[in-house]
Amino acid sequence: MESKPTEIEELTITKTYVINKYTYHMGSITLNEKLDIFVNLFSDTTMIKSCVLSIRDNVYNEWGTDDNYIIEVINRNLNNMITDENCLVIAE
Repeated sequence: MESKPTEIEELTITKTYVINKYTYHMGSITLNEKLDIFVNLFSDTTMIKSCVLSIRDNVYNEWGTDDNYIIEVINRNLNNMITDENCLVIAE
């Protein structure tokens, strides 16, 4: 026999993931101003979170001609993307 549901105070269960890879693709660009990139964070093959990383101001101006710079910016901002609740991160 199954019991009836019993009301209790709300509890939150948090699961911890190990982020071990990401993918990215360009969202939008405003020339000479900003680049928005979609970054998908994965734990193995499971996508855990999708964020927008907005590269603007001095970070945008430092881009130059080396596209590897974008990877560096993503790597520098991974912790911010993981912890940001809204998942819209301004690159540092």
